[in-house]
Amino acid sequence: EENDISFSGSKYCNIPSLIESLLKKFANLSKECFSAIRQMAPHIVPSMPQDTSCKQNPGSSDSMDKKAKARQRQAAIMAKMKAEQSKFAESMKSSGSEGQDVPMSEPDVSCSTGVVSEESLPVCSLCRDSDSKSPLCYLILLQRSRLATFVEMGHPSWENPTKSNKISGSIRREESADPSGASSFSSEEFIADTAVEPSFDSDAMEVDAFLDFSNEQHPLIRYISSLPGVYSNSNAGDTTSLETIEDDVCKTILDHMFGPNNVETKDDEQTVNTSNLSIGSKKNRSPRSSVLGTYVNCLSTKHLHPSKSSGSVTRNRFGPVDCDGIHISSCGHAVHQECHDRYLFSLKQRYVRRLGFETGHIVDPDLGELLCPVCRRFANSILPASPDFSSKSLRKTMPSVQIPSEAPPASSWTTTSNLQFPHALWLLETAGKIVGQSKFLKALSGKVNDTTEPALDPSLRRLCMLYYRRSHNSFSASERLNPSLFLWDTLRYSVVSTEIASRGRIASYSESKSCIESLRHELNSSNGFILSLLFRVAHSARNLSRLEVLLRFEGLQLLASSICSGTSGDKDLLNATKRKGIMPPMGDPTSEGGVFPDIQFWKQCADPVLAQDPFSSLLSTLFCLPVQFLMSTEFFIPFVHLFYVVCVVQALITCYGEETFDRSSFSNCLLNDVCQTMSTIDIAREYFVSKHIDPSCHPKDMVRRLTYPYLRRCALLWELLRSSSSAPLYDSSNIWEGSSHLYLNNSAADSLAVELNGIRELEDLFQIQSLDPILQDESVHMLALKWTQHFCEDYKTRKYRGVHFSTPAVPFRLMELPPVYQVLLERYVKMQCPDCGSVPDEPALCLLCGKLCSPSWKPCCRTGKCLNHASQCGAGVGIFLLVRKTTILLQRSIRLAFWPSPYLDAFGEEDHDMHRGKPLYLSQERYAALTYLVASHSLDRTSEVLRQTTISIYGSD
Repeated sequence: EENDISFSGSKYCNIPSLIESLLKKFANLSKECFSAIRQMAPHIVPSMPQDTSCKQNPGSSDSMDKKAKARQRQAAIMAKMKAEQSKFAESMKSSGSEGQDVPMSEPDVSCSTGVVSEESLPVCSLCRDSDSKSPLCYLILLQRSRLATFVEMGHPSWENPTKSNKISGSIRREESADPSGASSFSSEEFIADTAVEPSFDSDAMEVDAFLDFSNEQHPLIRYISSLPGVYSNSNAGDTTSLETIEDDVCKTILDHMFGPNNVETKDDEQTVNTSNLSIGSKKNRSPRSSVLGTYVNCLSTKHLHPSKSSGSVTRNRFGPVDCDGIHISSCGHAVHQECHDRYLFSLKQRYVRRLGFETGHIVDPDLGELLCPVCRRFANSILPASPDFSSKSLRKTMPSVQIPSEAPPASSWTTTSNLQFPHALWLLETAGKIVGQSKFLKALSGKVNDTTEPALDPSLRRLCMLYYRRSHNSFSASERLNPSLFLWDTLRYSVVSTEIASRGRIASYSESKSCIESLRHELNSSNGFILSLLFRVAHSARNLSRLEVLLRFEGLQLLASSICSGTSGDKDLLNATKRKGIMPPMGDPTSEGGVFPDIQFWKQCADPVLAQDPFSSLLSTLFCLPVQFLMSTEFFIPFVHLFYVVCVVQALITCYGEETFDRSSFSNCLLNDVCQTMSTIDIAREYFVSKHIDPSCHPKDMVRRLTYPYLRRCALLWELLRSSSSAPLYDSSNIWEGSSHLYLNNSAADSLAVELNGIRELEDLFQIQSLDPILQDESVHMLALKWTQHFCEDYKTRKYRGVHFSTPAVPFRLMELPPVYQVLLERYVKMQCPDCGSVPDEPALCLLCGKLCSPSWKPCCRTGKCLNHASQCGAGVGIFLLVRKTTILLQRSIRLAFWPSPYLDAFGEEDHDMHRGKPLYLSQERYAALTYLVASHSLDRTSEVLRQTTISIYGSD
């Protein structure tokens, strides 16, 4: 009975009841049917009078009830599915509307608030609990990259693989300074010489008495920490909000610039213009001393380390060692932080007990590595996705301010080129004065609501490991490990690498599409949502603690000194504070370069602006400004113009250094004398170089082409500022199938026409009219004189200067291979090792630099091993063509995978190990797909690669 009932509850029923119900229905059709069925089955029809013919037996009624309930459940499910589909369609429409071009003068405030509704929040992939109190985080992959170096150096050729690598890629970033040079100084002196000066109240104690006390009491920090109530608030019970302090700073800056009276602040000691600083005078102290002194006083004593060695070589730039930067990506799946920690702990336990788990041979749980529990993609950290943290600062919009149409009240900043960079210079000068006022420093040194964000700890630990590979343990518990600085620098390079990856789409989009659409397509198809999330998290982390705020304010004053005045503020500070005693140094000699991240960042801000990448300088300036200015279009465009001028000056100096460049087009320009003078100076000629100067291109178009990467990155940044995306739009795992149209060669004329159209489009977007007015602008000429003089004075005493590459928007390419494989085989199969002279048994050609390596090399040639070469050449990433096998070896640290051969026979088939001996021809589609796989940092994000990833003898020492 139970079986019959359960069976009838489905879409089936028992046969007798079915036949009986059918006969009764037939009998009700007509009188003829009734009489015929009555003759054949009299036992059924008489029992069913015509008025009760529709009545069914109890078994049939139960079956119909269950069917009705099933239909109701199905209808409810379909209604829910339709609601979800309509919601998805609305979200796609809204995202499409956001993608349309928005006028720069009227930004969409609703898009820039970054507020995410709870319905759009993801669900934990491990517990599926939406009520958990643990922070929800996205799984992310942080990986070291040298993509920018490969683009600047140019791709090698099989005919001459070493030609494009005569200049080592590592010199693009200045890594060290001469400690004995006249203009160089150690990080210990930089902080120590500033900290001994009272922070902002010189009347509290005489400087001489302070220095005498420093000679008697060592260390000095004991005295600094015992200063009574100088930095406390008037009411000891009050706690000041850092957001409130920054709001007050912002309002003061705006009142100073656009107030009705435009009155200078009365704090004369703190408003000395950096350009008029009297070096060596104790009476005229720069505000920088106050900000830096307050920063030192706010540090704990345990983080002021005495020097264990002297004369250590220091790095002058903040960034990871031996690579260009850190690239961030995400598969789009989220987990709770507690679930992530428990899952990682379970993997560690199984790893220690050697129990084994799926893909346990390619991940290291001790380093935080795991595969996503949903899509099985590689991840090594998490990033918070909660709107409670990542959107709190963006909810506060910029006060409504309209820059007046007339020029600022400073005759030195008038312009005739219709560019708005004078407003940026005016803001930098004003902000540099305001942030050093005593009222703000007193508030920052008093009781403030310093907060920490535990959800940032995993990503911060991972970033510290990538930035300082050999000394990250010494930074792990330091107050000076500023989260916003690491996150902001990761955002900078991720935008740069995303822009480089999108260059392959330049040749793929038709004339009807625009450059902005190509950039937006790359942003949405790769990791646009995680970049938008990273921007909001980094933006919110800028005022988590007072040290974060003081770090930015000190950097702001150094940037104002370098950009507006053409002077290095750190050296002015060093010369302006002659003293008898020193404070225990704050540099850590155990770290790479012997300095902390804050010192490296301040040195970077103080460096000449011409010596740095313009987009990096733009992001450093936006990072240091009060948080309210970032979302304002009225100030974003002027800063884009300011560093566009820097880019133009760099491009002109680079072009003038090339003998094949035609200078006649610039003979009547005001910048002609500056560029001619710089072209005769060996320092400038060796520093400003390019491998992509085209003599056939018009000189002015060549200069515009060198500014194209900067404009493209600014456009990507502008998309991130306006974006409200916090979740992936769709899955982008099929990179191999979906990218065959990328990186295909077009004619030079078509590529140049498309590139010039893209330049014109971005110039219109950022309100840049033409290059000619810029070249004739008096203000640009005056700035160029300051900047070039600053560069020459600063770099002439440095033993290690580095190189700055000016490059058009050329796509990333792997090594140029011959169309027929036999040519490559004959050249490399018998090539000898340059170190020992032996012929490798398994030659492997590096497609990044063109060097011949081997998976299993002799001990005398360890540098030629694929694993070691990948670490030195590609920051852990290696792309090798196995010459005897025709296949590709993909190396990622100790993980490796084999990839299909780019060479096919006439029928489109591979010849593994060349057993058949048929002629093989280069497949442009396969090679283009492999190129995009590398350019988009997708080796560990593609399922096809991860399925074949192993760790074998190829990756072991």
